[in-house]
Amino acid sequence: MDYNGAREKGPMKQYVESKMPNFVEKINEPKQYEKFTEKATRNGLPQALIFSKASSTSSLLKYASAEYRKKLLIGEIKQTKKTIELFKKHNIQKAPAIVIVKPDGETVQYTKGKMSFHKVINFLGKHALKEAIVPKKKVFTPEELEAKEKKKAEKLKKKKEREEKKKVKSEARTKKKVAEEKVKMKVDGDDLDDDEL
Repeated sequence: MDYNGAREKGPMKQYVESKMPNFVEKINEPKQYEKFTEKATRNGLPQALIFSKASSTSSLLKYASAEYRKKLLIGEIKQTKKTIELFKKHNIQKAPAIVIVKPDGETVQYTKGKMSFHKVINFLGKHALKEAIVPKKKVFTPEELEAKEKKKAEKLKKKKEREEKKKVKSEARTKKKVAEEKVKMKVDGDDLDDDEL
């Protein structure tokens, strides 16, 4: 890791935080929340829902996501119009807040007051699994597989169409250049006197 910035606390801290591993799952809308809960359920993982109003993921959460990776699924829900229903669903009046959803569906809310590093890490650690799990891949239904294949085929078709358009444009440019060169050569040739030949 090479740091070439100012040798000051602020910039150095920002640089280190930007390089921290981050396994926090962003939940910006209900659909992402559904995928998050489905992943947790499939793997038997407790969920840590972090309700936040911060513009970026904190170093505390990044650390926790690495420390409890495959033992606790951490999702960050920013306070927006799209996520307001999720705040209501979990009875969150204001951010920041933490809710643990255990594999059996029981919920536990963080109530230790101010969120210090040690309090939050201890709270999350208390609800994380003791052993890391081996993630299970999602099993797709025949309909889902068919839809995936269809989507893949459509992407491939669009890619080929784009490449074909590019090729046609390239050929047109080449033809135009050749025609311009011919005209230029013809014009240049017309300027010669007979005795210059």
